Amino acid sequence: MMTGIICLAGMSSPGGAAGDRGERGNSPNSGKSETGGSPKAPGASGDKSFTLYPIGRVNRAGDRIFLEIKPELAPALDGLTGFSHLWVLYWFHGNDTPEERRTLKVHPRRDPANPLTGVFATRAPVRPNLIGMCACRLVKVSGNLVEVTGLDALQDSPILDLKPYIPGNDAIPEARAPAWVTKEKEPQPKPPGAGRSSFDLIDGARFFAEMSLQPGSTLLDLGCGPGFYTLAAADTIGPGGLIYAIDLWGEGIARLKEQAAARGYRQIRAVVADASQELPIKAGRVDVCLMATVLHDLVEAGTARGALTQVARVLKPGGTLAIVEFKKIEGPPGPPLKIRMTPAEVERLATPYGFRPMGPAVEVGPYNYLLRFVKEGK
Repeated sequence: MMTGIICLAGMSSPGGAAGDRGERGNSPNSGKSETGGSPKAPGASGDKSFTLYPIGRVNRAGDRIFLEIKPELAPALDGLTGFSHLWVLYWFHGNDTPEERRTLKVHPRRDPANPLTGVFATRAPVRPNLIGMCACRLVKVSGNLVEVTGLDALQDSPILDLKPYIPGNDAIPEARAPAWVTKEKEPQPKPPGAGRSSFDLIDGARFFAEMSLQPGSTLLDLGCGPGFYTLAAADTIGPGGLIYAIDLWGEGIARLKEQAAARGYRQIRAVVADASQELPIKAGRVDVCLMATVLHDLVEAGTARGALTQVARVLKPGGTLAIVEFKKIEGPPGPPLKIRMTPAEVERLATPYGFRPMGPAVEVGPYNYLLRFVKEGK
């Protein structure tokens, strides 16, 4: 489905902001970002408004990437095949929230070792106007379809414009850049448990009946991986609610963002972050926190206490902590027996952080159980 009008606002001399692969702001594992204390929102009094009509959308079909241009605009593609590369300008629709548009500083490339830098000096996809820009190799043009490689935009990203890459104009040999741009990025290790999910092992109907999620509530899926639980909960939470989906595994978060965008779930905030460090959530904002088969990995990594401290901080008094774990039986499926936890072990770990068991463990499948706790306090 073609995305509709994007309404922007700006000063009388509009300018573009660029964004590309690999950078995220406001995630604790990449260092805190900064937001302006009270910046004027786009469209505030005194600003001129601009309306952008997307010329098409991004369509990913397996390993191939197509720019689906509106059929009535196909004549504008005439002559493009004379170029080997092109610039694609698009909209970071997955980040289109007031919070993301107020972010003014980030650690580039999600690396806390890089200096906190203004977003206009980075390619971060969080910025006042969420315009992304990427140089792509042109494969072919067929009617209103432009096939490219190297585009980092998500599925269904609105395309704002196409421009040919002109070597004499766009390649500047004497250009300089800060040290963080030119240094090699160290590969990030895959977090423990990344890529594995218990979602296909559980009885979904039984699980969600026990969870009793309410429309309009706020859910934290901590250690969400590629987001199977998050996506399954999105319809129940509804557009009036909010789901924070947090994981240290960047690839999983990217997959979740793409799926959420494809399904039109704007209530999902997917963030790459370390569960044991300060979460990008204000205190007392969460109604329900789900930790689905992640606690044993956190215990093994020595970070469970930090994670439970953060859960206690962001949960409302009377809020629910729901923990899914593997039964302490020989697998597969699931982790080695030595790191599995009994319900009693989970209770002993959680109760010092102000969580009171709401009842005995409930079986939610042949391999898994669910324990629910209430956060005590007023």
